[in-house]
Amino acid sequence: MARSAVTTGAAARRFHGWLDAVNSADPARVAAFFAGSGTAAPSSPSHDLEHEMGFRRTGGLDLTETEADTGTVFTGLVRERGRGHFTRVTVEVEPDEPHGIVRFDVDDVSAPDGAAPRRMAEDEAVAAFANRLTVAAADGSFSGAVLIERNGETVLSGARGLRDRETNAPNTTGTADVPGPSAGRDEPRTVQDYVDLLGEPEPRSEPGTRWHYNNHGYNLLGLMIEQVTGRTYEEYVAEHVFKPAGMRDTSFTAAHPRLDHAIAYTRPSPGAGYEARREAPLYIGAPAGGAYSTTADIGRFAGALLGYRLLDSAHTALVTGGKVPVRGGHYGYGFVDHTLDGTRWFGHSGGTGGINGDLRIYPESGYVIVVLANLDPPAATAMTAFAGDRLPAG
Repeated sequence: MARSAVTTGAAARRFHGWLDAVNSADPARVAAFFAGSGTAAPSSPSHDLEHEMGFRRTGGLDLTETEADTGTVFTGLVRERGRGHFTRVTVEVEPDEPHGIVRFDVDDVSAPDGAAPRRMAEDEAVAAFANRLTVAAADGSFSGAVLIERNGETVLSGARGLRDRETNAPNTTGTADVPGPSAGRDEPRTVQDYVDLLGEPEPRSEPGTRWHYNNHGYNLLGLMIEQVTGRTYEEYVAEHVFKPAGMRDTSFTAAHPRLDHAIAYTRPSPGAGYEARREAPLYIGAPAGGAYSTTADIGRFAGALLGYRLLDSAHTALVTGGKVPVRGGHYGYGFVDHTLDGTRWFGHSGGTGGINGDLRIYPESGYVIVVLANLDPPAATAMTAFAGDRLPAG
């Protein structure tokens, strides 16, 4: 069979097709792009582009530099609008029509010279962060509560935006965020319910060949805790995590007299206005997430972890240290472990429509950053990145 000539820029067209799909804020377009391009996922086994590069996670992407364009290979440097991070994306296509994708690599990289945020003295960084919060609240890209601590001492604690737009009730540092889905008659109410709801999905790859984040794995771990201890997941976590950490304002249910619950506000489609997601008051959180908490309590969790009140030093290092490669770092046992521009942090983010939370712990400098937002991602992760990139590294 005769080989067809490579169309100039075939890989570049694939790249721009992907970029347009991501920036559309439509997950269906991202999925359709891969379904129609000869591959269903990036070639690197540690990457899941739909999860890690979706619009809700990045706020969109801008191509800042074309590093290579040979026809069958295109490499571009893109900048995430939400967090300001830089990522190198390489697309390689087959030389023949229809130029299916044979390699799709995504890797976080250090910012180009002159593009990285300048690290500042603590007072200057905190002032810049406070101003960024105010600007973001005014333009509608942030609403929530924030906390910065260093070695257990509060550096900044505050809130912006409204927890209830109908009553104009403001967010406060005591606002509880990260509620889960409504608990209607047919909604799951126990860990077993969550496991039963998802059934037995087929593995996405052969065991040991790829890593892929999924909530179902955490639900299965929660079920194991129940089977081993004979207690419910929420009872066990309350006794062995919340209590020793002093997390008095954290609960798996909304029935907590001390908490001012934030209403989640989400954009149902690109360009649409925010709509409220009002949740049922008796929701029971799942092992994959859904507890109500405050920035102060998540700060207490970080302090308990660093102070070895939850695990001894060896097991703390075990769970927080990276195990499998992900973009820019590694994933550990429930923690993301990143080192970028020589600065290490570990933590985790989470989010869905109208909800975004992020925790970053910088072990070398002693900083802990917590942001909870009642808006779509990357409302919180963009703020933790802004602060973390500017605070002193040591």
